[in-house]
Amino acid sequence: MCKFDEQELLNETAKRLYRLPQLLFRIKYSRAELKELKSADFDMSKLRKNANSFVSLIKSGMRLSPMDAHYAQIELLEERIRIDTHEVSILSRALKSIKHDKYYGAIYYKFFKNCPDDEIAKKLTCNPSTLRRNRARLLIQLINVLYGVPMDIHKKRKGSK
Repeated sequence: MCKFDEQELLNETAKRLYRLPQLLFRIKYSRAELKELKSADFDMSKLRKNANSFVSLIKSGMRLSPMDAHYAQIELLEERIRIDTHEVSILSRALKSIKHDKYYGAIYYKFFKNCPDDEIAKKLTCNPSTLRRNRARLLIQLINVLYGVPMDIHKKRKGSK
């Protein structure tokens, strides 16, 4: 049986939550870039204008015709959008499972608005310790949904009696 490191799962979940707003922005930006690439008459200046997706083609050392580079750039953008959209979908479903919890704001303000705990506690009208305890509880629920790993929220911590 595979044993999971609970702290590692908590850290990974936090990273994924912090990344969500950036993913949403990147999807929007990539879709705009893709639309521009697909709608424009192809020329080399258009490729250079859309440098974000073109840089990886240049670094790889590929020798492509301008038309092949154009199609490769479109494929790279479509793949990035697909992967990012899939991650957003997974996180959205997990967040939906805790959306109606009284302390959902503990997750929302921490990971999506980067608010400090004392400010979040004021918004939720609770003590900072209550905020941290309930945020940990919600993170564990998210871990259960995201990874299918049941974690005991009442488990005693190392060094406690």
